[in-house]
Amino acid sequence: MPTGFGKTYNVIRYIFDASTNDANKDRKYFFITTLKKNPPKADLEKWFRDAGKLDQFLDVTFARNGQLTVVPFPFKYLREYVLQNYGDEE
Repeated sequence: MPTGFGKTYNVIRYIFDASTNDANKDRKYFFITTLKKNPPKADLEKWFRDAGKLDQFLDVTFARNGQLTVVPFPFKYLREYVLQNYGDEE
C-alpha cells in the first residue's frame, strides 16, 4: 500500500484494541518496522488514557534504534524460532 493509507495507524489501533481485551491479557505484541521512526506513541497513550487503562500503557516497553546494522539478539532467536516451527515461507 502507498504512503498515507494509515497502515501504521491501523496496526497501532489493532494492538490497542487487542491488548485491552481481557481475553488477550497474557499475549505480547510487537511492532517491528524497517522505518526509522517510532510508532505514534502519543495516539496510543491517549487511547489507553481515554479507556481508563493508563496503567496498562505505562507497563509497555518502547524501544527504537534506527541505526542498527545487525539483527538484535532477541530477534535473532525469534527469527530462528519462526523458521524452525513454520519454515521459510517468504
